[in-house]
Amino acid sequence: FLHNSALMEGGAVYVKEIDVLKQINCQLFKNKIKSDGGGMYCYRTTHIIIFNSEYCKNIAISLGGGVSIFYTVRVQIVKAKFINNRAKTGVGIHIMKFEDTRIIMNLFVENFALSTGGGMQLENVDITFQAKLSILYSYFTGNSADQSGAVMHIKNVKTLQMFDALIVVNQRYNITISVLNVHVQHMILYNILLQGLSTSPVLVDAVAQFMTFKNIMFECPKFAYLHDETVVNTDDAFVEVQYQCTHCKQGYYLVQPNILSISSMINYATSNPKTIRCYKCPIHATCRDGTI
Repeated sequence: FLHNSALMEGGAVYVKEIDVLKQINCQLFKNKIKSDGGGMYCYRTTHIIIFNSEYCKNIAISLGGGVSIFYTVRVQIVKAKFINNRAKTGVGIHIMKFEDTRIIMNLFVENFALSTGGGMQLENVDITFQAKLSILYSYFTGNSADQSGAVMHIKNVKTLQMFDALIVVNQRYNITISVLNVHVQHMILYNILLQGLSTSPVLVDAVAQFMTFKNIMFECPKFAYLHDETVVNTDDAFVEVQYQCTHCKQGYYLVQPNILSISSMINYATSNPKTIRCYKCPIHATCRDGTI
């Protein structure tokens, strides 16, 4: 699909009220729309599968430069590429109201949002909607947004799981508020690497009732500058964070203070190194160099 355009929805493809949509081995290049869905627009489609497709240089004036999806039950996007798309909001992928979305082995490169969600934006009307989002084995680089969520903007999702992802941050974030902007009930991040330099005030701006971080490597110097008031906003919240042990290189430091912000937790960990224990290190009794 090359050089297509439309006035309403779906620059190249428009899908409405079907049970199953399968898009396999498709290319959508340089399509334009004056509203939503520069490449493809889907409305009330129960099950959507996008496999090994490429969305490149598509433009939407409003939502979803690559693909825009409204009111769905299940979405699976596997081995897709979203490269150099443009939109106001949710540039690579935009999904409004869903139950189960899985984004697996995808590539997001240099997508740009005038507002929020440079790489993707997924949201529901309210947090009571039981939505689950999984982002697995994906790579993000060079994505940006003028306001917040340069890589992703996630709102009103019950559970967010992100495993084995590489997020490369660069100087294109000079005007965005945050790289990751997330509002969920339960957030699980495992084996995530944030790499590079950023001029953003905040790398992760998250609101959650329960947060679990495991094997997270932040190589960006801004990690310590998280907003205290936006990380956790409930009295019964509990934060669990594990860092690779810098002494033995095999185990992990385990930090579990019952406090309500990640930035406070980092300060706690660095100022109280003797309370940090490498629970996998064979010499964990003496593995307390305090470096995180």
